[in-house]
Amino acid sequence: MSVEAQGVQDVTVDLPTAFKYRAEEYYVRKAYSSYYVRVIELLQTYDYISVTGTPGIGKSIFYDYFFSRYRNEHHEAIIVTASFNKDRQLEECVVFSPDGSSMIWDNTDFPNIGKRIPNAIHLYDGPPSVKPARSKMVTFTSPNFGWLDSMRKNVEAHCELYMPVWELGELGDAVKVLNLEISDEELTERYKQFGGVPRYCLAKSARAYRKGLIAMEQAIEKIKTLEDVQACFEMSVPLNLVVHRLLHYIPEEDPTFATLEFGSDWIGIRIYNQLAVKLSQERAKLMKWLDGAGKASTFNGWLFENLAHEKLFDGGTFKCVQLDERRQEISLTINRTIGHYERFATNFTLEMVFQNVYQIPKSQTFKSIDSFIHLGETLLLFQITKSLNHPVDCAGLVELFAKLELVDKIKQNPRFAQLIFVVPQGIGDSYKNQQLITQNLRLEDLMGAGVRCISGIGPVLQKKLHDKNIFTCSHLKAHSKDPEVKHEFELLTKHIDLLKQVCDLSYLNMIPQYVLEIEV
Repeated sequence: MSVEAQGVQDVTVDLPTAFKYRAEEYYVRKAYSSYYVRVIELLQTYDYISVTGTPGIGKSIFYDYFFSRYRNEHHEAIIVTASFNKDRQLEECVVFSPDGSSMIWDNTDFPNIGKRIPNAIHLYDGPPSVKPARSKMVTFTSPNFGWLDSMRKNVEAHCELYMPVWELGELGDAVKVLNLEISDEELTERYKQFGGVPRYCLAKSARAYRKGLIAMEQAIEKIKTLEDVQACFEMSVPLNLVVHRLLHYIPEEDPTFATLEFGSDWIGIRIYNQLAVKLSQERAKLMKWLDGAGKASTFNGWLFENLAHEKLFDGGTFKCVQLDERRQEISLTINRTIGHYERFATNFTLEMVFQNVYQIPKSQTFKSIDSFIHLGETLLLFQITKSLNHPVDCAGLVELFAKLELVDKIKQNPRFAQLIFVVPQGIGDSYKNQQLITQNLRLEDLMGAGVRCISGIGPVLQKKLHDKNIFTCSHLKAHSKDPEVKHEFELLTKHIDLLKQVCDLSYLNMIPQYVLEIEV
């Protein structure tokens, strides 16, 4: 069985590591396979690769995965492995030979290892002190200015590769696969606080989790002014004490580059409230600075989103322009939301919806919209963005309409719903009707697809189904009467229903779109 299907892999006992991994096996992320291929491809162009990213996401685990897979695929290769501490001091070096044997290398002779064993591949855990001569090297490390600065002039020989933080779903899969005693509620709470960092989200002891929380609280306390926020994104404050506790590295489409953003909404809101930058000139000043700071652009978008939420939450009369050829202007009146207010969850009840108040989703990954108001005769859908190009996920719209029990009503009268793009003042005149994007998988192709394509089926359920020789959706459908896969078949049925709804896009295209400008 492949590593991907298996979900776990044994830890390599004699592999030198910067930190001791106490478990005997680890969860294999889906990203490991694609990042392994990326590294191999980059080694065709570069001599040195630094696999890096947010601290605590398991780069050392990927180092183990990479070593095991490379050794399995390159039987004739000599592999030099080494671990380094945060001060770039060598801790241990082990050389693995093609015959399967391994040898601990003398630390005092490590600077000469490139000359003594030419053409080996070097795999390092932690920021190294030297780069090997006459060999390729991959190091797996958190961003370390000492190491990265030393390689900055080697732009033709060195390349960084940023790994992504974890999604809540794969954290949940890891809990099941590794048999961790963490409830779904506790995992969700940890994810809200730390974002996708398994060091704390998957911490086995309450003490380790609490230490992480205290460290994050201490970092937040150091952010006193807007200038501190600026310094944080410019990384001119201590990395380990502030930046790496609050900010995550988010890989761009080309993952050799990354942007910075707050690790979670919880962190952003804590800092936001601490600074008390409510509809003020100071916030406008900060947003103007952020417009020219690429690495902080995500936070700028987050600030604008909160500004827009505040204004819509306070209510009033807003001017909107319809995104069609006529560009007709309409007035939109929103009542002020009064009293205790909570964001809506994805499992909200209909009683919550018909309150005629501004509703914001709790989930950071809720599809298609940022908020909505049900006014009785109209459903206002708000998408807050600073981008001129913001495609809308049809599946997300249909999912929301289904939860509101409004699919049939909107099919009969698409103008019952109104999609409103909330943008900064000054770009409304250039705004165009936005594209609706559909599922990549068509209904007619579903039966031949693997069961992993079904929403809600991860590595754990996939392994369960594979053990029963159920590999495709067609196989699962054939087992519809099997009580052991009742839950999985229900997931398939829901997935089919959603695809059927998404396949009929004619009514979605008739939903009117508007642009609403917000003054910063």
